[in-house]
Amino acid sequence: MSNTDDLVEQTPNEPEKNLSIQPLTVKPLHRQFSTKLIALLLIIIVALALIFTLFYQQSERSRLLINGELTPLKQQFEQLQALHKAEYLVDDLLFTNSGINFVERQAELIAVNKQLLRLESSHADLYQQWLNANKSARDLVMRIQQSYGRNEQLKQSSIIQLQLMWFSITPIIDKKIVKKSLLFKQLQAGNVNNGLTLSRANMYVSAIRQLHTLQQLKSLLAEVLISFEQLTINTSMENFDLLRLGVEQVFAQRNAFKINDKTKAMVDFNQQIDTFEKIVLTQQRALAKWQGSIRLVQSYQLDLTVQKNQLRQILAEPPEIITVHVSSMLNDWLVKINVKLKINVTQEELSIALLVAISLSLLVFCYLLWRLREQIKITAQHSVVLIRQRIRAENCDDIQANCAETQEIMEQVQSIAKPAHNEQEFQQLVQQCQTLQQVIDEQAQALVVYTQNTNQQQLNTSEQAAFHLKNELQRYKYLAGGVLSLLQQQQARLLNKPNNNETSKAIAFASLLPIYEQLTQFYLASDIRSQSAVLTLGDVNLVDEIHAILFNKQAEQQTFNNQLHFSYDEQLLVQAKLDFRLFQQLMYLLIDITLQDYQGAQLHLHLQLQDKSAGQQLVHFVVKVNAETIEALPNLVTLLVDSQTTVSQSSPLVEIFTVLFVKQHGENIIARLTDDGFQLSFELPLAIASSVIIKEQQEHKLDGIKVMLLSSNVMLTGLLEKFVQSASGKCEVLARMDSFEQQLTAKNLSKHKLDLLIVTSDIAQTNFDLITEKINSLPHSLQPKLMLLQSTALCFDRFGFYSQSEQLLCKDVFLHNIKELLASESKNNQLLSPEQCQQSHYLASGLPVVLAVHSPQQYQNFQRLLYWLGLKVDVVSHAEAQRERWKTGLYCILFTEFSETSLVKMENKPLVDVAIFSLTDHVPSSENDKYFDGWHIGQLTEQSILADLRVVLAPWLQYDKSSNKSESSALILPETLIDCIDEGEEMITELVVSFAEAHTEGNIEAAFDFSQYLHHQGSAELALFMLDDYAQDNHQQLDLLVNSIKARDFYKAKDVIIELQLNAKILAASELEQLCSQWSKLLSGNEIPSSLKEVNILLKETRAALTAIDNYAESI
Repeated sequence: MSNTDDLVEQTPNEPEKNLSIQPLTVKPLHRQFSTKLIALLLIIIVALALIFTLFYQQSERSRLLINGELTPLKQQFEQLQALHKAEYLVDDLLFTNSGINFVERQAELIAVNKQLLRLESSHADLYQQWLNANKSARDLVMRIQQSYGRNEQLKQSSIIQLQLMWFSITPIIDKKIVKKSLLFKQLQAGNVNNGLTLSRANMYVSAIRQLHTLQQLKSLLAEVLISFEQLTINTSMENFDLLRLGVEQVFAQRNAFKINDKTKAMVDFNQQIDTFEKIVLTQQRALAKWQGSIRLVQSYQLDLTVQKNQLRQILAEPPEIITVHVSSMLNDWLVKINVKLKINVTQEELSIALLVAISLSLLVFCYLLWRLREQIKITAQHSVVLIRQRIRAENCDDIQANCAETQEIMEQVQSIAKPAHNEQEFQQLVQQCQTLQQVIDEQAQALVVYTQNTNQQQLNTSEQAAFHLKNELQRYKYLAGGVLSLLQQQQARLLNKPNNNETSKAIAFASLLPIYEQLTQFYLASDIRSQSAVLTLGDVNLVDEIHAILFNKQAEQQTFNNQLHFSYDEQLLVQAKLDFRLFQQLMYLLIDITLQDYQGAQLHLHLQLQDKSAGQQLVHFVVKVNAETIEALPNLVTLLVDSQTTVSQSSPLVEIFTVLFVKQHGENIIARLTDDGFQLSFELPLAIASSVIIKEQQEHKLDGIKVMLLSSNVMLTGLLEKFVQSASGKCEVLARMDSFEQQLTAKNLSKHKLDLLIVTSDIAQTNFDLITEKINSLPHSLQPKLMLLQSTALCFDRFGFYSQSEQLLCKDVFLHNIKELLASESKNNQLLSPEQCQQSHYLASGLPVVLAVHSPQQYQNFQRLLYWLGLKVDVVSHAEAQRERWKTGLYCILFTEFSETSLVKMENKPLVDVAIFSLTDHVPSSENDKYFDGWHIGQLTEQSILADLRVVLAPWLQYDKSSNKSESSALILPETLIDCIDEGEEMITELVVSFAEAHTEGNIEAAFDFSQYLHHQGSAELALFMLDDYAQDNHQQLDLLVNSIKARDFYKAKDVIIELQLNAKILAASELEQLCSQWSKLLSGNEIPSSLKEVNILLKETRAALTAIDNYAESI
């Protein structure tokens, strides 16, 4: 122990001078506590060893108790339990009257003997003797059990025979008694000396003797019967001998009793006795077999009786005490110590001693800890005193530290107390710091000014972009308003209601609608690009929404003979939350892009559930286009795929689609070629509707109905087959008429019943009459129902109107029509005959009307009739979409299921009559508002027939009086309007130029040739869409030119001039082209340093030209 331990005895208040003069050895602090730490470690080791010894000793005691006492007791209990079980089994085998379970009981007894033999006992030899005896008796027991069933059967046969004999002898005895009484009466009536009387006396004596013999025999039969009933395997041999004797007496009396009675009762009795004799003596030998079985049982029970006596003797003995010696190392060691030291220490005393030793070691451990704490405390106090003395002392060598750590602290404190630098040096350092701080402040102020300027520039750029976007929106809105005004005027002209204020020249009505729709798309895309634009989400039915979109596009694509098909994954959640404006325009653009420049193509849109999470589902949109001329991906589709990685402005359709697609968080646009066309797919996340709208839909099941599909349209055939099979129907597809004629025979149909024949328009157009004749030639019971899928190729005047349309094919309506046709008495699904459709013809005026219903597919036939009447039907599937369209003033007729919200004030009131037809029981009322006084409000239903529509829509229909009834009335436009559609680009260009001339003449000078600019762009919609971008690009190029000249990067300046000159040629801006030529000459020379004045003049002229282009573009 170090000499610092002596400080424990000192008090903290002792004078400092006494502490300073104590000789202390300077060594590290931890070395001063090494002794106590080692002692603590040894104490811990000793305590752990004692604790381990205590646990080990307790464990050994438990093991000795279990192995030395509990285990023998358990074995003794098991032996006693086995003995009692053996006793029970022996008693059961000895006293049972049945031999059915002898083998099982014997096997259990052997198992118990083996269990006893496994236990350690002094009776092991006896147990072995029992086991050997029981094993040797197994064959005997098996014989007893096997013979028991046979013997029991013989016993029952004997009992039955005895009972029959007893019952048979009773009437014989009764007859004998009657005969005896009769003879006795005759004897009493006759004379004594009469010979007849003597004969009767002899007969009477004989009857008495026979009666007595029969009664004895009956009594003997009863005794034998009782003996047989009491016969068991435990019957003694004495009782069995009595039974045998009784049987022999029965036969002896029968033999001694000779009665010449040939009555039937006596004959039956004799036969029964003979049968009984065969059972017990001669043939089946029942008595002999029972005798052998009883002897076997008695022999077996003799051995069991010996075992039973031995068992009772063992159980009567007091239980033996089994002692087992279990060795233990600790116990043996304790015994040796006791012998060597001549003491007697028990296990309990050893445990107490270990506990005392552990307690003492813990006390010593606590004491050493306290001593260590006190030493640390004294050492710390002493260190503080020494440090204070060292600070105040003049001669530092007189004060020595008590440890190396204190010595180092004293040296550090001494260096602080006497610094190495003076006050003057410190002031110089402070002055340097102030100078550097002033420089830092100046730089921070300059950085703040630079940041403010940068933020202001960014703000100006954002404001400029917002200003240009605002002007762009106003331009599109203005153009759309102008087109809408022309549309309303054209509506009035079509309905023979001219507008007196009409000043615009007549433009084909069919060409104005696409212009208005394109301007609406441009406005929406520009509005979405603004920073303040947000998605307006609403709960819609996704399937109904897409049905409405495809119905609208199908009417447009019929002009190009294109077909639209739709299907979706059954796992898809149809109730979704989306912005219907963006989604509708996205789907419209998708169809326009994929079917651009195609005729006779087929488009299949399929929706598949890709992934589903909380509140959202990821939907995979797959578009397959089949056409004969597709050898490479279309240009627009390629641009659409490339738009994900590069910025392309070559097509407004692609750019608008990209804007809407990104706004709705779509991703992964992929396109690839297929065998018969191409496929385009992308993923779109859709939020799940917050409130699920449950629609009552009847489940359509065909339940094994056999359907034959006659079609050569591969894509349509695949959809039809899938729909039928999904409804548990059977479908067979035929593509050729010769195969159809071979299949549709009476012989074949009698073997394979056919319920329904579905024919598509491609086959029915040329073979419908042949198909009808083929069906009618069959027997009536074998004729299938005929469903015709009608397209525009099957005109109403020739074929009539059928309930199922081919485009768009809706699954639910298709399956419903199948079930309805099969349940009806009609042979086909024709609703209107050709004669009904030939009554009148209507011009395809293209007058736009709105059909607003919850489920568009339920109103498909209604929409087809409206289209046939010459109207252009715009289908929507929810109230908000109805309001958006109806309030524009473009539409003059509304067919709605949302009649509650149909009375809205229009932004531009139509110039023709306005009508609202409710498709529900609720009819809107306009009594409280004079705005709606002139409106026609009525009611129609989903099942409204053609005659009803002709009457209520007469003011808006254009009747073709000059048409021939025999001519086709297919759903096609007149040739004049088709020509207008084909020349749509020229019409759009003419319209835009007319607007430009009308609204800029006399106000702003034309800065570029707008007509030539339209010609360069190729289409009016692209020209309008790109005009603002060209203007912005011109200013950016000018800024780059200025920066390049300032940086003397003349090569980059030349490139900028080339880009600016290209824009000037596209815009047809001649002044800007001349300025670019001057810039090219100037930059090609070597006099730029000396021609700064000319550079500034060109810059001003160029900026003025760009400003003039901007003003002219904004005015347009």
